Amino acid sequence: KNELIGVVSFREIVFADSNKLIEQVMIENPTSVNVFDDQEEAARLIKQYELLALPVVDKKMGLIGQITVNDALDVIQTELAEDFSQSFGAGAEENIFTPIFKSIRLRFPWIFINLGLAFIVSIVISQFEEVITTDALLAALMPVVALVGGNSGAQSLAIIIRGLARNDISEARVFEVIGKQTLIGSINGVLVALLSFVILYVFGLSNYALSLSIAVFGNVLIGNLFGSAIPLILRKIGYDPALASNIFLTLITDIIGFSGFLAIALILI
Repeated sequence: KNELIGVVSFREIVFADSNKLIEQVMIENPTSVNVFDDQEEAARLIKQYELLALPVVDKKMGLIGQITVNDALDVIQTELAEDFSQSFGAGAEENIFTPIFKSIRLRFPWIFINLGLAFIVSIVISQFEEVITTDALLAALMPVVALVGGNSGAQSLAIIIRGLARNDISEARVFEVIGKQTLIGSINGVLVALLSFVILYVFGLSNYALSLSIAVFGNVLIGNLFGSAIPLILRKIGYDPALASNIFLTLITDIIGFSGFLAIALILI
């Protein structure tokens, strides 16, 4: 009746007793996907159970077709590319062949949001106008703190988005994953802070060395913490984990980096 009853592998057929029936060597109630399931679910099942093919059925368990491991690889590759694009605010369906005006329509809302967030950063920095005016070198060193923290956070962000795409991060492992990325950030923060201190000391800027080192350590730590937390929070509240994650991460590392460095310098210098 064209209903999915079971599956049988070539190996079972070859090595089974010739007197046995198919129903005696087949696997009953096999893993399958509904024709209306998301393609990511099919790819996840193929990966999880190490299948070469996965039956596709309708609501009445009628056999419609199959998805092969090659199909799953194509899906995974496509989804990873979409996640990467979305993390920077580009449309998931956009590619190099997308018409110009559609690309503009997909990108502009996130650019507009980014502009608003940039003004927030500017407002925060303006609170330290007197400090910057008094010591212009502080303004020259601010991008160092923000850039290092942002890049470090982007590394954690990429790892988490990849892990979510591969279904490697269950609800039970969320705090473990965030804790690990934060620990990595703290260790890297110490190393980068020491390196920053030495560089400024060698160039005769020892007065700024301690302030910059503390700010760099803090921003690298914050970058890794939020780089791992943002996509997981988005998933928890029902949004795509890759949805412009990098934009929100940049906002946080810029605010913490700029204001943190200026505040520390105001105290120590």
